[in-house]
Amino acid sequence: MVAGLVSVFAWQVSPLFRFCTLPDWENFAGFASRQNVSAGETLWEEGQKSSLLICVINGRLEAVKKTPGWDKPIIMAEFADGATIGELVFADESCHSTTLRAVTDAGLLTLDGVGAAALEVAFPETAARLWRGMAFLQLLRLRQANVRLAALF
Repeated sequence: MVAGLVSVFAWQVSPLFRFCTLPDWENFAGFASRQNVSAGETLWEEGQKSSLLICVINGRLEAVKKTPGWDKPIIMAEFADGATIGELVFADESCHSTTLRAVTDAGLLTLDGVGAAALEVAFPETAARLWRGMAFLQLLRLRQANVRLAALF
């Protein structure tokens, strides 16, 4: 297990871990990596393929979208302590629809495709609960998008 992660990331309140127990969290943390990024650093570009699931331990990240005909990108979302990012493309390794960059220095917990595959083999029950958490997180994001869309009209 990545030392000390149980105490630095509030996994119990993260939608990703909604269906998980402490042993599930410990299993996840054992296959995840700790990463620090500097303010201004880009984690992925719009259109890039990847399979990286990110949990924000501390700091702020933002997802920005290029807009045709505008001089500046639109900030689509901001992510702070406890947020999970990347679950949408994590499942199918599709292209990111936004660029993700650090607004402040940030501490992250990341799980890549290799770690996820190893987790699925070693702890299939944990992996199943994480997949359910990813689905739940997507439902939350869809509901938030519906509220924002309805506010436009």
